[in-house]
Amino acid sequence: MRLRLHASALATLAVFFIAGPAAAQVEPPAGEPGQHTLVFRSLEDPNVSSHPNACPFPGANLFLGATLSSIETDAGDSRVVNEAVHQIGTAAACGLITTAPLVPFYIEFALNQGHHTGNTFVAVGACQVVSDNVPRPGIALAGCALRVTQGPEGFLGGIAASMSIFNPLRLQGAGTGSFWTLRAYTTEN
Repeated sequence: MRLRLHASALATLAVFFIAGPAAAQVEPPAGEPGQHTLVFRSLEDPNVSSHPNACPFPGANLFLGATLSSIETDAGDSRVVNEAVHQIGTAAACGLITTAPLVPFYIEFALNQGHHTGNTFVAVGACQVVSDNVPRPGIALAGCALRVTQGPEGFLGGIAASMSIFNPLRLQGAGTGSFWTLRAYTTEN
């Protein structure tokens, strides 16, 4: 009995050591079927229309037009090494700034490159200002959490989140823009 246990253990170890390295080389999927995740940079651009097609906020007092770009990160530590690899589209947004720290926000992402060429994603929600003095007074740091409500055929819904910098006074050293993560759920891959 003891000999069979040793033989069984050796066989298991042999399978692990032989199949293990081969199995470790298989890349995990980029997401579950029907999920698409985009990570990109937006940067305010005066050459892009700042008025979205369907701003839902009467009295909106914030309008932004931006260029969207793919980004490159260092695979070792995920540090962004290039914030504008390729232009992938444009965005037009509106918001309603009041004295409250939450800003109702609406954005239309029009993509013109890659797998999503010709697709527009529409998102609405709120951005929260978390600082108005870093890296210097007059520059606002905010985070946006938006529900993606419209997308291409087969679109079910999604979420868009940002880490954003607003520089309404156009102070030197910081542009208005964001790093976005958009997750869309679809009926197809």
